[in-house]
Amino acid sequence: MTKHSRHKKAQRHQLTGPKMENSAAAVAPPPDDDIINIPFAPAPDKDVNVIEFALKAINDLDIGYVEQIPEQLASLFERFVTLGSKLHTVAIVDIHVYYTPAVIMTDEMRPHHFEVDDKLLGADLKGLLFGGAKFLDAIIYLSLPIDSRPKPLTHDEPEDKSEEYSIAVWNDLKEITRYMFFMYFYILIRAHAPSIEGEYRTQSVPKFLTTVLGITSTTPEIADYLASFSLSSIDPAWVKYIRISGLGQEAISRFGLGVAGYRICSVMNYVSPDLDDWEEFAEALSVARSFLRAGLCWDFHPATRSGSILTMYGNINKNCSNLLTLLYKEATLTKLKDSKKLAVMPVFDHAHANYTMWSESMKYVATSPIFGPVSKNIPTTYLTEGELKRVEHFKKKRDIDRDLEKFKLDQELEEKKAEMLLKQKGKGKA
Repeated sequence: MTKHSRHKKAQRHQLTGPKMENSAAAVAPPPDDDIINIPFAPAPDKDVNVIEFALKAINDLDIGYVEQIPEQLASLFERFVTLGSKLHTVAIVDIHVYYTPAVIMTDEMRPHHFEVDDKLLGADLKGLLFGGAKFLDAIIYLSLPIDSRPKPLTHDEPEDKSEEYSIAVWNDLKEITRYMFFMYFYILIRAHAPSIEGEYRTQSVPKFLTTVLGITSTTPEIADYLASFSLSSIDPAWVKYIRISGLGQEAISRFGLGVAGYRICSVMNYVSPDLDDWEEFAEALSVARSFLRAGLCWDFHPATRSGSILTMYGNINKNCSNLLTLLYKEATLTKLKDSKKLAVMPVFDHAHANYTMWSESMKYVATSPIFGPVSKNIPTTYLTEGELKRVEHFKKKRDIDRDLEKFKLDQELEEKKAEMLLKQKGKGKA
């Protein structure tokens, strides 16, 4: 045993205590000539810094605690925190693909399969759909690395092989293409995917899809046909990357009439304000009009909205709703709702007052246009000539009222000063 190992053994005995026969000796001070023989390590050479030597021994000591370094903890947690923060996630276990039952295999479909553990599994999209997978489950499954794919499920087969056997399939490619366009159109005009459950399940199918495309299925039926999981699990931002140029002209013209996110602010572009003193919010009105006038933009669309929008303007819907109550009479707002220009009657919310700070310099500029390039010539204001005249008159009247109010206050102050001087003179004579 080396001198170093003997010291470590002594150290363990002194720290744990079981083999110490005399507890008093354990706390007795060491002799003066042995002061540098610390119990953690052998004595250093004379030319070694004693403090550094002792610190190294302490730092090398395992004291049974986890050292927490914030930067390292962040690197360990970051991926989980990031994934946990997302509203739209598809778990691997939510993806359902199936082994194809041998009893339904055909010569035509056999080339689209391969054997896995004596079972048949679709090797491509056609094979997986034939085996009972739904479209989105199948394409997501195929997009995953092989070692990340979920284990295929097995259909229940009858014990009597002579019985007629079939499985449910969702492999009508004509229906799939129409339903995928339905999903795309739905997100673009409503900012969320069609749903089989929750508050959106009862929403009607847009008329364009029923009259032009002839889709008669309900929204829940379409959602169920496309995937075994909720379509809301898929991040709707994917619509931003579909090339608009490949869409039919009829579809594009329909988008221009009803892209999500613009409804509440668009009415301010078509109806002039009629409430008394609306001119006080004239600059905010110009900014609200700019959201639509700038051109339809992915960074403004609720499904793909940029975080900078919230930072600069606050909650668009809440602030525009507040503006409507300050610009229009209730009778005007009721007509807009009855004509479906507004979905609901606006209600003032004191928690959202960003509009009070909107100025002409904050007019919106489309940074990622949905339908091609937009004009970069931003007007000075989106107010009409007639509205500008009213605003100018309002400002002049306001300035006159302020000057008059200031004159009255100054006059009252002078009267109070004069009254105080009279009182002081009266006291002096007394």
